[in-house]
Amino acid sequence: MRRSRPVPVLAVVVGVVALFTGLAPLGGGPPPAAAQRQARLDLVAQTTWVGDSPPVVDLRVIGAPADAHLEIRLYAPPRRRAAFVAGLDGSPPGRIDGMWRLDDLGAAAIGAGDVVSVVVPDVEIGELLRSRPGAHPLVIDLVAGDDVLDRLVTHLLVVRSDPEDVPLDVAVLTQLSAPLAIDADGTRHPDPDAVAALADRALVLAAHPDVPVTVDVRAETLASLAATGDTATLEGVAAALDGAVVTRAAWVDLDEPAWLLADGRDVVDEQYARAATTLDTTLGRSAGPVSLLDGDAGPATLSALGDLGVTSVLVDADRLGGLDAAIVDDTVTHPVELADADGGRLGALPLDTGLAEAVAGGDPELAAHRVLAELTTIALTRPDRARGLVVDARSADVVTLDLLLAGLRTATVLRPVTAVDLTRLPPARVDGPDGEGPTLVADLRPGPVPDLRLALFDRRLTTARLDAFASLIEPTGGLDTVVEPLAERIAAADDRSLPDRSRAAYLAAVRAAIDDAVTGVRIVDTGRVTLTAHRASVPLTIANERTQPLAVLLALDSEKLRFPEGAERVVLLEPGVNELAVLVDAPGTGDARLRVTLRSPRGDLVVADAVIDIRSTALSGIGLAITVVALGVLASWWIRSVLRGRRQRPAASVGAPDGAISEEDPT
Repeated sequence: MRRSRPVPVLAVVVGVVALFTGLAPLGGGPPPAAAQRQARLDLVAQTTWVGDSPPVVDLRVIGAPADAHLEIRLYAPPRRRAAFVAGLDGSPPGRIDGMWRLDDLGAAAIGAGDVVSVVVPDVEIGELLRSRPGAHPLVIDLVAGDDVLDRLVTHLLVVRSDPEDVPLDVAVLTQLSAPLAIDADGTRHPDPDAVAALADRALVLAAHPDVPVTVDVRAETLASLAATGDTATLEGVAAALDGAVVTRAAWVDLDEPAWLLADGRDVVDEQYARAATTLDTTLGRSAGPVSLLDGDAGPATLSALGDLGVTSVLVDADRLGGLDAAIVDDTVTHPVELADADGGRLGALPLDTGLAEAVAGGDPELAAHRVLAELTTIALTRPDRARGLVVDARSADVVTLDLLLAGLRTATVLRPVTAVDLTRLPPARVDGPDGEGPTLVADLRPGPVPDLRLALFDRRLTTARLDAFASLIEPTGGLDTVVEPLAERIAAADDRSLPDRSRAAYLAAVRAAIDDAVTGVRIVDTGRVTLTAHRASVPLTIANERTQPLAVLLALDSEKLRFPEGAERVVLLEPGVNELAVLVDAPGTGDARLRVTLRSPRGDLVVADAVIDIRSTALSGIGLAITVVALGVLASWWIRSVLRGRRQRPAASVGAPDGAISEEDPT
């Protein structure tokens, strides 16, 4: 609580006087646009919850002329949310409880700067203020002459502790993520500005460990932080998530409905499994049973999320129909249900659109106080019932988030919880907030879904090729260092931020990397092989020019040769030259062609192939038999010829004429 200080040149007109005299607000009318560009009021700090000390509002007065002064009006708190919203333009519908002006801005300045402190007069207005619980609109006009140069509307929050009142449960949803960091070539380039913003947000969350929050964490961001060695940011994220619930989500920003429509359920399952693994390995955390529902999601997405362990989804209230029975004062404060495509139901927590827009307002300090004021108004509408809602602060400035969490920590009518806690509230009923009928099943309005059928075909082609490549590496233990980086690039290509051409480039780069990894394997040409035996070994020389051992499936094929040890076997190719031998049967002599193919053990990834010419000079069994028979016939003929010659020689001597005896060769 800020220390009170005297207010110089203060003219106080209490609300009671204003009511009975009909005094008009000073400097009435909206500030002209030209005047707003020349001078401006910014909220620096203010008392969040009004206590015993006078509330203080610190303003930065920018570009004000020397004769400028402040005119301040305090209004009675609105009782309905609609009235609260109507008064944000500076004209609240309630009565004025007090008016005063601050003429000497220099005297009210803090030090020599341009920050001016506005202290609410305690005696005249403070007592009246504290007597009325609620969010009191405080309208501050910067006036020069008859012109309102700028106007700032904030709220002073007054609450009373009543043991019978039930606090409004508030689940703050924020995010810790950065844009996709993996490039098509596998290098990582995290956006430094986005990482710095993530680190700042993590610091804010860690500074409020007693305020539970729900955080949407991008697992790809965590993986990139780990891969680039940014341990400081990772440690900050781990500290920020202490006591928080992490939403169940994909590894990248995935368009689940589009992939499901393209029959890509395997892509969705793979993405969620990868995210779970990354959360565990980087932070030692697991996701909760709640998930952010995509803007174009329908019943099929609900079914898929249910199968992935999601029990409740967070969904923009604007996308839900049939909520009339659940709306009280323009607000849905109870869970509803949504029907999936399989006849089941998932719980749903509507994200309040108005609060999401307010928390993302331009002035960080003012945005935080406005959200706290609006929540207080909602809480005081039905303080007798257990209710709750989600504040979508994913787009909030870190200053806004810090002030919002600080305000929730010290609130008595608001209770910070997680989205999982909200799912335990009594559900909305078809017969109204006080009814006891069946649970309200809202209508989910799905949006247009892009066509990812070609992308799915390309992805599956690449995934199959990677699976085949993995079977080459798997036996040697290179999955984590060689295959996993390629699998990450395939998963990164699923990010919805990538146009079709970029997604295709990611996948083409993965296939090119696989091709490059196997181009160093070749079967060395050693010329024609001659077989001199019916069964013989054919030598093979295979060169592996990679530094990684590869397990390949050696496949043999030939029209004339047989393979007694089988036509296929897995062999391990060490880096360098590998000498192998394959046993073949050659049924006969002649030439044959042996086709040798090296492919992946799984799939059909061809690593290398070659054709070896084989010449066989070995005789087959039939040929040998024929040869033996032929030799036997020849031998029999020769023997008969010799014997016949010997029998004929004596007969010739007896019958020969005298002088016709042949003589032996004297030699």
